[in-house]
Amino acid sequence: MQSNTVFEADWNSAVSPERLFLELHSDNNDHPNITPDKQSFVPTSLKNIRRATQILILATIAETPFILNKEVEQPTPIVQYQGPSYVQYVSIKRNDLLFPDDPINEIIDSLDSDERYEAFLKKNSSGYFPMTPWTFLSSYAYSPQSLQEHNWKAPCNGFAEFACEVGTRHGKKMYLLGLWPDGERAPSTEGNTLEEHKHRSSWHLIAFYKSYNEQAQEYQYVIFDNDTVTTLEPGQLLSSYTKDKYYDVIKPMGGIAEWKRVPDDWRAKIARHIGTTIEEDDIKATARKPMQSISIAKK
Repeated sequence: MQSNTVFEADWNSAVSPERLFLELHSDNNDHPNITPDKQSFVPTSLKNIRRATQILILATIAETPFILNKEVEQPTPIVQYQGPSYVQYVSIKRNDLLFPDDPINEIIDSLDSDERYEAFLKKNSSGYFPMTPWTFLSSYAYSPQSLQEHNWKAPCNGFAEFACEVGTRHGKKMYLLGLWPDGERAPSTEGNTLEEHKHRSSWHLIAFYKSYNEQAQEYQYVIFDNDTVTTLEPGQLLSSYTKDKYYDVIKPMGGIAEWKRVPDDWRAKIARHIGTTIEEDDIKATARKPMQSISIAKK
């Protein structure tokens, strides 16, 4: 029996989590042949995982109220609002993208457009799919500092959290959108990749903000999905994006939640999704018309 354990898998890995688990306990990777001893090992291991998860949940419940009630300082927006319009202070270090190991606050301040944000993540980040409850909880919604310490590698929730931190710093009203799988949707014909499996059977988290397109006189959404930024057409609903990504309609509980910085604890971060989904008409838009722009050059 091999001693290594798979804790995560790359987004582009062309294998399902179930197959990964079986291959760990098989002498033949092409045709898993589980012996009677190994047949009993599989359900026993799964039972132990469930039992350990239950114990972990019970052990942490007692501390949860103290974690949730702890006040946390919110990001100070570079954009200072004054009614429907605002004064924008743009922090500039240099025209090119900063290095991934530069001071994290300078990186955040430099990502002053959605295009620069996307370019930075596509150049420096990578994602994975947690394979165990421990990996999921220990990596859930990294803070910017933790994301950098982990070499810009995170699950979807880590990048959603970073998008909200950056967006709020630059004066955007950020929201989280939890996508729950549609089990009735048929598998894609593009192949049985881990990403396809995830969309069919796993929860996914993205971030977004809402702006007003004056030319079209319609609201439109800007969506941050891992390392990709997508701007929907004016008037296009959020649900149209979720359906294109193999997810069902937005759920009435925990679907859309207003983002705010909470204690750096997975319980507090997951608790943001507990509650009634915010209706699209109630989502606050980010003002887009600056009164003036003041550049602060940094050497």
